Amino acid sequence: MEGPLQSSSKSVAKLVGSVLVVFTVCVLAFFLLIVLTPKPDVLPDDVKTLAQFQQRMPQPNAVWYEAHGGIRTFIVEAHVASRVSGPAVYVFDEYGTLTNWCIDIEDRPDQPAAFAYQTARRDKSVTLAEAVKLAQEANK
Repeated sequence: MEGPLQSSSKSVAKLVGSVLVVFTVCVLAFFLLIVLTPKPDVLPDDVKTLAQFQQRMPQPNAVWYEAHGGIRTFIVEAHVASRVSGPAVYVFDEYGTLTNWCIDIEDRPDQPAAFAYQTARRDKSVTLAEAVKLAQEANK
């Protein structure tokens, strides 16, 4: 014969077992979601120009056209996945060719693209479409 304590402890054990199963399934689902979600913070191999960037990547936060000592560059700041602390930065030369990029300027300040971003005056803001047009004109 079962007493009230035995019945109660069996119910608690079943409840704890159910909670553990649900928790395990949720953790596995979250892990799979992270692993299988496309990574927006990885620059595709075929993106080598501003025009290709415009076609393949999400709209950037900001684009600047910089000119220092005869060297002209486009600096593109873009938002990436939430698992990084700072924005990604892409540096293109005046012809629109990708010269460097950095996934996270906050955690990797020593990267050339992060340095270009940090030292830029950012005095001439342009849209991505304007940057593509300026690069195309420079190629003529």
